[in-house]
Amino acid sequence: MKSELQKWLNIASFIIVIVMNSLVATTNLIGGKTTAQVSDAYPTLVTPAGYVFSIWSVIYVLLGVFVIAQTLPRDGARVFREKIGWLFILSCVLNVVWLFLWQFELLPASVIIMFLLLATITSIYT
Repeated sequence: MKSELQKWLNIASFIIVIVMNSLVATTNLIGGKTTAQVSDAYPTLVTPAGYVFSIWSVIYVLLGVFVIAQTLPRDGARVFREKIGWLFILSCVLNVVWLFLWQFELLPASVIIMFLLLATITSIYT
């Protein structure tokens, strides 16, 4: 049962991340600006060109592959899901929290969340 719940929470978390990222990238509904407009307001020497952000399409497709693969009725999918545990869901929650902090230009708090997200993703891969 725990594994079934986790499977469905992984799916829901992924959908929420996709919807929220799409909203902030294409509308100004959250915070009154798009993600790009907030980024443009704080130029840095290391901010990449806009086209570089297209890598997120690849990242989200690969996350979608994971979400689909972990639902398959194979023992390997269950083992894989249990290895990752709740870290995928936590990474999705942190991603959405970061979006809100970024959109409302709460930059110090958004940096803290970025480091927590990095730690979570690092834990998934170690």
